[in-house]
Amino acid sequence: RSLEEDGLLDAAAFLSSAARAAGTRSFTPAWTLCPADARPSRLERDLVRAAAGDRLVLVPGDPVFGLTRPRHCWPSPGEGDVSRAERMSWLFAPGDVPGGGEDRRIEIFRALGPANECREVLRRLYSEKIAFDQAEVLVPAGAAHATVFHLLSARTRLPVTFGDGVPVSFTSPGRLFFGLLDWLRNDFSSAHLCRLLENGDLVLAPGPSGTVLAARTACRHLRSAMIGWKRDRYLVRLRALREARAADLARVDKGAGEDGAEVDEVRRDALAAAIAEIDDLSAGVGWLLAAFPGPDGNNRYGIQALCEAVAALLGSCGRADTDFDRKAREVLLGRLSEIGEEGRRPALALSEALDLLRTTGASLRVGASPPLPGHLHVSGFSTGGHSGRPVTFVVGLDEATFPGRGLQDPVLLDDERAALSDALPTSADSLLSGLFGLASALASVRGRVVFSYPSFDVVEGRESFPSSVVLQAFRLQRGAPGLDYGALEREIADAAGFLPGGIDRSFDETDWWLERLAGLDRVTDGAGSIPANFPDLAAGLAAAAARAGDTLTEFDGIVDIGPLREEVDPLAGGKAVMSASRL
Repeated sequence: RSLEEDGLLDAAAFLSSAARAAGTRSFTPAWTLCPADARPSRLERDLVRAAAGDRLVLVPGDPVFGLTRPRHCWPSPGEGDVSRAERMSWLFAPGDVPGGGEDRRIEIFRALGPANECREVLRRLYSEKIAFDQAEVLVPAGAAHATVFHLLSARTRLPVTFGDGVPVSFTSPGRLFFGLLDWLRNDFSSAHLCRLLENGDLVLAPGPSGTVLAARTACRHLRSAMIGWKRDRYLVRLRALREARAADLARVDKGAGEDGAEVDEVRRDALAAAIAEIDDLSAGVGWLLAAFPGPDGNNRYGIQALCEAVAALLGSCGRADTDFDRKAREVLLGRLSEIGEEGRRPALALSEALDLLRTTGASLRVGASPPLPGHLHVSGFSTGGHSGRPVTFVVGLDEATFPGRGLQDPVLLDDERAALSDALPTSADSLLSGLFGLASALASVRGRVVFSYPSFDVVEGRESFPSSVVLQAFRLQRGAPGLDYGALEREIADAAGFLPGGIDRSFDETDWWLERLAGLDRVTDGAGSIPANFPDLAAGLAAAAARAGDTLTEFDGIVDIGPLREEVDPLAGGKAVMSASRL
């Protein structure tokens, strides 16, 4: 009723209205082709039937043996041509394959976590000199694999397309969007603001000097100001910090101390630069704070004003260096504009308003693309397998990820769903639908198929186990339907890990260094070459060694501050004044 009063529709009402509108058409519809193995909801089927009329053509896919056809599929257009079916059609019926025998076009590997699983895919392509546009990677919904490929692509500039896109939260505008919401939720915590600056997702506007303040410099002054929380503390604490630096500068100008003119001049320049930086920081942070609206008399916030504030910051203070970033910013600005233009939402408590914006952004994805020449293509189980490429990788096949646990919906249990309508899918329907969708996609694949799963959860520190799909692929590969998980464990190679396993398999700088330092092709003194070529790392290694030693050094706090002692030591003179808490 609330949606009707606001003139809005939920998804179900929208599909119903669209189906009714399509049924009253006064024109001849175009021919509509729909995969027969697709699994639309009842309302989606009603819309397609109403729009297409008698011009709906169900396109049959390659046959799938060993699995019951899900009841939510389109009606089967008839038996497929078994004579033209490839071996993958019998993935779930390996004992019925015509001719039997082994199939070396099926490969299986395991890896230490999803990141190494994705790296192993790229290592195999690189070492075997397989062109990227000759391979497709199928990933399960909700798994981290697509994100890992996106990060590897962004870091190494490898050409990758994504059939389902990537979450907007993995782009710079997306991180800024969610980071600003977290900043507000945590009462304008200076630690959260520093994190946005250090990540490079937030760039403060130029201050009076006309230059953009470096993130490291801005964070150093923010920490020195000891702001903590509350929006009204920022400018007050920065003003106090500026006054303290100005007082230090005044003392230097009076010639206090025994450092000599040269040291005083260096310190004077440093203090003058710090004051200018604090002025720039105050201007940038002041503009940032002013962009956000305050609460009304009931301590509530208007959604439209919040959307306009976040949109303004995304447009003026965010980075958009890549196509993904530019598309993400465009999508976020468009969605914020839609929410703001609705105009009928009442003012909400801050936590409720931020939850609404966060939920809106969490469902957004960007960068969806068809397969392109020269690009590796990454797509989901339910949408992939149609690129026609000769090499297909199927990743993420651990038991927890695919097909999943099959847990019931706690809001509406299976028995209740069955009592309400046959059209409502149960947990068993969802499991079968996922398995059938993957089996249908793989049945249409021609060429080499590589299955893989993460055998170890590096975050939880525990072992992971293969999905039943991996076991079925192993049985199909060996032509032996009686093989069990024990045989799979014995026959499969050791898990691919952080070391590439050969210099010819190193596809990026990280792999190359790890292989040279600890792999099969290691150099004679790889560790010794690092300090010889990287002075900063050499200094860090020396500091770590000193800290681990038995002798107290400057790295343990034994520092000779010499002529600066009176400036920093409150016991050496009257210049350094500290409160008890700061001391």
